[in-house]
Amino acid sequence: ITDENEEEIVHDLPEDEFFVSIAPFFNETHPCKDHSLTGCQGELVDQEFNILIKDKDGKTIVEEMMNSEANGFVDLWLPRDETFDISIEAEEEGRKVEAEISTFKEDGTCITTLQLL
Repeated sequence: ITDENEEEIVHDLPEDEFFVSIAPFFNETHPCKDHSLTGCQGELVDQEFNILIKDKDGKTIVEEMMNSEANGFVDLWLPRDETFDISIEAEEEGRKVEAEISTFKEDGTCITTLQLL
């Protein structure tokens, strides 16, 4: 990461966790594989979502209300090398999406395919 003084800052990433950034959308999205902290912009800014993520054994990994950031994304750290069932709901609009995501080495960190219907 480069700070405001153009100095590079290096952060070690956890070996057992995987960063994923999700931009749920109603109408507009963009294709993306690896999230760009400065270039990706999602449709739903500062939107509240009810997020439920379970592993393949049915164990709840995340169950909470979360707000998207100014870039329209919700950022999560999930266990690495697993497949999950995810449910995202925008309660006020009565819209929901359910999907499967995974956190293997070849998986992208940017998910922009989850349309709330």
